[in-house]
Formats: sequence, structure tokens, C-alpha cells
Amino acid sequence: MVVTRWVVTLSTLVALTGCSGPSEADMVYCFARPRQAEMISAIRVFEPPVSSAQGILLEGGAPVSLQTWRAKHPATFDRACAALNTNVARSGPSLPAMALSGLAGAAIALLASWLWRRQSFDRERP
Repeated sequence: MVVTRWVVTLSTLVALTGCSGPSEADMVYCFARPRQAEMISAIRVFEPPVSSAQGILLEGGAPVSLQTWRAKHPATFDRACAALNTNVARSGPSLPAMALSGLAGAAIALLASWLWRRQSFDRERP
């Protein structure tokens, strides 16, 4: 049914709005110069084939910055950043984001209920 697919799609999109990677503050923490060696070590835990020399990431034998490496491997970088920064593991969606997601979910549920009742009523009419 078209209405059901539409409701499921919108509900999924609303649910995913609360899911995201590290915040900007977390990224600043992970990219800070004093933590680069720790960040490289954390990356190497999750990606053992990655090599480094003297606190610099190497890709194919060539030095690469953390920013460039993150652009190529965002999931692994975010995972290493979360492991390095204990605040990342504890942070979640903000209160306004959660409230907005809840309101959007409730609106979608009410709309789906209304559409369902309307279709049922239209089918019952002679």
C-alpha cells in the first residue's frame, strides 16, 4: 500500500536525524596537534594495515594528514575519535533534536492514522 510505504520511509528518515557522527567539538578534540599521535594509534587499532612513522600517517608510503585520511575513511576515523574522546561515547542527540524527532514522529503517526481511516471510510461507502 502506498500510504504504508510513505509512512515507513518518513518514519525512518525522522529516526535517522538523531544519528550522526562526532560533533564539531569532538572533531576539534581529535584533530588537535597534541592528540595526533594518540589519534594515529587509535586508527591503527581499528585499521591494522595502516602504517605510520614518527607520528605521521602513511598511505601507500606517502605521508597523509589526518584530515585527508578522514575524508577517505570517515567511518574508521569517527570510530577511533569516539574511542579516543570519552565525551563522544557519552554524547547523544541534543534535547531540541530529540524533541523535534518526537514531534515529527507523532505528526507522521497522526497523519498515517487519518489517511488510514479515510481510506477505510471511502471503501465502505456505496
